[in-house]
Amino acid sequence: MAVYMFVCMPILLTALFSYKRKVTPELLLFLLLPLFLLSAMRYDIGRDYDSYMIIFNHPELMQVHEKGYMLINNFAIQHDLTLQFVIILYALLTLIFAYLFIFENSKNKILSLLIFYAYTPFYLQTLNTLRQGLAIYIFMYATRFIRKKQFVKYCILIVSAAFFAHNSVVVTIPLYFLLNRNYKPVMKLIMIGTSVIVSGLLEIVVKATPYAVYLLGGDGEGSFAPIFLLDVSLCGAIVCLYKNKSKCIFYNLTLLSLCILCMGIVLKSSPIFTVVSRINEFFLPSLLITIPSFVQNSRKYRQIFYYFCLFCFLGVFYFSITLNGVMNQLVPYKTFFGVFHNDLFIDDILIFWGSAFFVGILQSYNNLKRRDYV
Repeated sequence: MAVYMFVCMPILLTALFSYKRKVTPELLLFLLLPLFLLSAMRYDIGRDYDSYMIIFNHPELMQVHEKGYMLINNFAIQHDLTLQFVIILYALLTLIFAYLFIFENSKNKILSLLIFYAYTPFYLQTLNTLRQGLAIYIFMYATRFIRKKQFVKYCILIVSAAFFAHNSVVVTIPLYFLLNRNYKPVMKLIMIGTSVIVSGLLEIVVKATPYAVYLLGGDGEGSFAPIFLLDVSLCGAIVCLYKNKSKCIFYNLTLLSLCILCMGIVLKSSPIFTVVSRINEFFLPSLLITIPSFVQNSRKYRQIFYYFCLFCFLGVFYFSITLNGVMNQLVPYKTFFGVFHNDLFIDDILIFWGSAFFVGILQSYNNLKRRDYV
């Protein structure tokens, strides 16, 4: 628990004292680096860690559909590397795409970064879903090509994410034609109502996808976790109160997230609930943009909303780690140093070059696109 709070403190303190002040790209990069180290150095952390260990050590027993991921696994095996090489690589790429996504779109980068780290479905979820986490933030970054109306580049990035990360990201390809437009209130209600009505047809659809394995399980959740209810509340508030038309792509993603969440309410007792929740993870990170944008546009109550968000998300983070950290295999936090067959020197080299590459990539990007930050 302590290590997660330690990483959170620099972000929180910066957010507390940076209101109405400029936050430089270098400072944001400095704050993001501990998140990379936390993710890269972990050992046996996250619910999927054991599965990835089996895939790495015994690929003949367990495979994944994403051939690119298996190619990277095989590369590591052939060069006498460990699973940690794969984890470091995917942590590196996930945080690079998350940073670029926030960098280009958020009106308040430090608030977006704090929400990204503190709100359970975002950063902490990437510790549980290694490949899907990367696919999610590649998609979020790829929304820049929707805005620029560059369909080919958008498809290339999404297909690459499906090949190397998680093939579920292909569901986002049709969104190219849906996100960059403004919908009237009546259409929004129709979309939400339709999502509820078609919930009963989902089992037929799921049977034709790799997610069909979930249908072999038992019942659904049966009750709603507090985070699920908070997701519904946040998305509902944004859909009802958000006024910024210039960010319609992320507003529409939040609207789609609300539609998926409404489907989840209907399917709470069905095993498909898990499928719905996993798909919603592609849409929910839009809150990283829409919440700070809403705060910035609320001129009269901006400061109140800003500090309210800081303390609310910090509270969610604390209680998520305290109450569910063990269940989600996030605590106690362990590092991989000295665990694998290679010596400590090799472990250090992996972390050092991963950190240097991470800093170099983002610093180069910052130099190309330097501008003022709020």
